Amino acid sequence: MRLHIQNRTAAQHRTSVAALLVAALWLVGCTGASEETAGPATSEAAPSVGAAAPEGSDAERWAADVCGAVSQWRDDVRDMTRTVPGAIADAATVQEAEAAIGTTLQSIADASRAAAGEIADAELPDTENRDALENELDTIQQSIDDTGTAIDEALAEDQTLRQLASSVAAAVTTAEQSLMSVSDAWDRIGQLDVGAEVQSALQDNADCQALDREA
Repeated sequence: MRLHIQNRTAAQHRTSVAALLVAALWLVGCTGASEETAGPATSEAAPSVGAAAPEGSDAERWAADVCGAVSQWRDDVRDMTRTVPGAIADAATVQEAEAAIGTTLQSIADASRAAAGEIADAELPDTENRDALENELDTIQQSIDDTGTAIDEALAEDQTLRQLASSVAAAVTTAEQSLMSVSDAWDRIGQLDVGAEVQSALQDNADCQALDREA
């Protein structure tokens, strides 16, 4: 009788262990299936990290390039026309004059060529009245380039102080005329119907706004 009970107890124990193993295997199988199912869903739902912000439109890039170049050139040339005449008038020798104005004038000449190049390289998007707009931009580019040429001539070597003063005065006059020419051309651009996209780009750019206020 005792043996029978012991055998039955052992059988019950084995049955319990087997049941536990089956249950454990079932749980592992469920967990694996759950992980396999959830894996791709988690991957698909993950947000994109470090995605690049969209660039501006062609019209916005064009307006930024042109207005930035014209605005910086205008500010530099205005400073030059205010300071250079007085500096050369105070010089007693040509060496003093060249030391006082040479670096400033050369930087303006270089800046003029750079600005003219930036305007020429700016890619104007397709828009209304494109030919008329390009003509005004050509006027601006040429006026800026004229300033650089006039300064190059003013910095010619082997001049007396009187000759240098005369050359610089001519360069300053050319620069002032170029400022006026650029302002007039920009005013005419403002009166053109250049299409909604280009018009919006011009209105939204800070440098373009500054040019509009002083055109």
